Amino acid sequence: AAWKSAEHTLQAAGAKLTDILELTSYHVGLQDDIATFVDIKDEFLFGPYHAGSAIGLMELAVPKPRAEIRVTARDS
Repeated sequence: AAWKSAEHTLQAAGAKLTDILELTSYHVGLQDDIATFVDIKDEFLFGPYHAGSAIGLMELAVPKPRAEIRVTARDS
């Protein structure tokens, strides 16, 4: 759901997933979930590759999600 949401937000701004320059992801349980996160991310993002960071947290502001993503994209 997060990647579809990011794609929709980018489209509303006139950009695409391929315009992503930087990705920061925030994870509750980073070590438990990072492999699955990367597998799903790779279904949506592929070369040329962007800069990225994954950050582990104790909790997010919203209680149920296990991850949150933030992207920076260039103008198309």
